[in-house]
Amino acid sequence: MAARTGKVELTESWRDKISVSMLMNRLQKHADGEIDLDATQVKSIEVILSRIVPTLSAVEQTVPDPLDGVSRSDLIARLRLLIQDPSIARELGIPVAAPSQVSAGATMGATGALPADNTVEIQGTK
Repeated sequence: MAARTGKVELTESWRDKISVSMLMNRLQKHADGEIDLDATQVKSIEVILSRIVPTLSAVEQTVPDPLDGVSRSDLIARLRLLIQDPSIARELGIPVAAPSQVSAGATMGATGALPADNTVEIQGTK
């Protein structure tokens, strides 16, 4: 294999990465009991790493629930709008009456409960 003829220049970021790697290896060896470091050496490594490697911190994220404060009657009204679409009703496992099976007055009751035959009339079907 041919020897390199040109000198490879390391960028500052590569030098930092190599330094971080060397310092991390030294701390790991100290933690494993392979080498001894005194408190001053450990603190020096900590200070150098804190300037190069970002320190991770805990972040609490809260996401507001869009349904907070929505009344039961509003939720039921939204649900009724959703199940008017036959494909959504079928996906939810709600039996949908075929247009020929629905009588003129068959709808969900005022309480939101399904009728005795467990079918829901889809608005616009006859």
